Amino acid sequence: MILATKMKNVLKKANENYGYDLQFDIKNININGSKRGCSGFVTNKENGSCVYINTELTGCSWLELMYRYADNNKDYKGYRNRWGGDDNNINEMADNIMKMLKKLPKDVGEKRI
Repeated sequence: MILATKMKNVLKKANENYGYDLQFDIKNININGSKRGCSGFVTNKENGSCVYINTELTGCSWLELMYRYADNNKDYKGYRNRWGGDDNNINEMADNIMKMLKKLPKDVGEKRI
């Protein structure tokens, strides 16, 4: 399970290779006192590119880390989902998120769902 602090730290480490000015709006998912993962947004303040992240476990073991473009930090519908796998793939997922934050969705031909 990946909670907010771990997610932010992994993203900050990945950002060392990119040098973006990032804003984090990521919080733990807490249901009846039980932590289930985290969700929220990371935004590149330089260009306004925003990615929604959710690490809550699903019923499918291979679908644990979900991320997608968002228009802003209130856009929970967004664009197409991307799946990162599990804890073992978190660094790869963080690097993919950094690549996404380089451009806006319209610049890569991404369409809203």
